[in-house]
Amino acid sequence: MLNWIRTRSRRDLLLACLVPCGVLAGAGVFLTMGVRPVEHTVRHEVRHRVERAEHGGGGIAYDQSFDVGSRGRLEVHVGDVDVAVSNGSGEAQVILRIDDHEASADLLDDLGFEVEASSGRLTIRTEERDRSWRDHDYDLSLEVTVPGDFDVYVQTGDGDVSVGSFTGDVQVQTGDGDVAVGWSAGSVLRVQTGDGDIAVAGAESRTVHMQTGDGDVTAASLSAEEITIRTGDGDIDIQDLSGALRASTGDGDVQVRVTRFEGIEIQSGDGDITVFAPVGISADVRFIGSDFLIGEGFALPVRIEGRTAEGILNGGGPELSIRVGDGTIRLIER
Repeated sequence: MLNWIRTRSRRDLLLACLVPCGVLAGAGVFLTMGVRPVEHTVRHEVRHRVERAEHGGGGIAYDQSFDVGSRGRLEVHVGDVDVAVSNGSGEAQVILRIDDHEASADLLDDLGFEVEASSGRLTIRTEERDRSWRDHDYDLSLEVTVPGDFDVYVQTGDGDVSVGSFTGDVQVQTGDGDVAVGWSAGSVLRVQTGDGDIAVAGAESRTVHMQTGDGDVTAASLSAEEITIRTGDGDIDIQDLSGALRASTGDGDVQVRVTRFEGIEIQSGDGDITVFAPVGISADVRFIGSDFLIGEGFALPVRIEGRTAEGILNGGGPELSIRVGDGTIRLIER
């Protein structure tokens, strides 16, 4: 069961202040509307996207293996190229594929494709010497395999990026493309795309930062001291959250399932925000919006002023702060 507070009605406000628990029981239709069922599919989607990228088609323009040791750093700086990074044992491998089997042998020179390898380091870059290759509208994809303990840094101008599971830091930046990351166990997971979706199977890090200008962000599991997620126009869905979260979307819905609560701050300009949390969490609650739905299991006295509802859960604790311009705020028992 849920309790309903609608801040637009003065009568409801008065009743909310008079009811001991501070909330008004709402009409039954609000008990089921708008809450999307959560399905644990992100890990499968990420794995599928990573495997698909690792087994791309097309002709091979470059294929070399290198002895780089078991620990180190991978750096990829390329232009309009899709990139797939997977972990493996033994030697590192670099494969550049092209969709046209009749491509000129001078293509690598035109791209300025370079690979530098040494113990503990692998660097791949393109520095275009001749842009005429673009006239052929080639589709290029880069596949890199390095040991799982490597730090991974990928920067691409325009392309999709997939990264498998690594115990080192993972940092990805693409100007326009989707990003998929497997399990990240380094101290830092940082993903940024100008226009694309972000999907993460799981992270157990000190810092997690994900940002997209126009796209959805989904994560099966996030555990970190600091978690920041921003999307200009897209939905945010976290199925298992442990740590402090700051999330914002200009136009989208947000759904979070809390395992360990260490503070949440969420903002949406136009969208619904739903937090599934254990009833025993201790929090200072501050909601700003028009409609609120609060689970019966939360003994939450509420003080309402205008569009703001404030209260204390279980003696108070980290902030549970949610602001929405036009949408419904839900706090539901997990």
